[in-house]
Amino acid sequence: MRSVRGHSVHSRKALWVTGVACFVSGVLLTWLGGFLFLRPVFLMFQEGSFLAAAAEARLDISLLEKLRAGDTGRVIDALEGHLDSRLVTLSVYEDVVPAANRDKYVYESLNRVVSYRRANPRTAQSDADLADVEASIAKALRLGGSDSGGKHAP
Repeated sequence: MRSVRGHSVHSRKALWVTGVACFVSGVLLTWLGGFLFLRPVFLMFQEGSFLAAAAEARLDISLLEKLRAGDTGRVIDALEGHLDSRLVTLSVYEDVVPAANRDKYVYESLNRVVSYRRANPRTAQSDADLADVEASIAKALRLGGSDSGGKHAP
């Protein structure tokens, strides 16, 4: 019976050691797999910010060259379009960001845009394909209304 008992204790110890070894191996393999598969995604996002900065730099150069050449009309059109694209993004701010996490800076920025647009009105596009874009721009401008920041931001 002792040998059975000794064998049983030895088997339990071996089983426990095997379990710990499997657990450690699983953790290491999971970490390695995560590193191998997530690293390219991380690098893509990291490189994406550099590509975006390069694209913005090229746009800045193009606009500066136009300004220096005296072509202010085209620069204003380009900047208005750039502003519109920002407004389309900001139009979903309250749909995406919970009220407790909203930043007053967003509303203050939208207030500045509203003031700018009052002083420099932009003609709405009559193209039916751009109706959604125009609606998004109008929605963002409503967020920047005179008292919106106080109602929506913490």
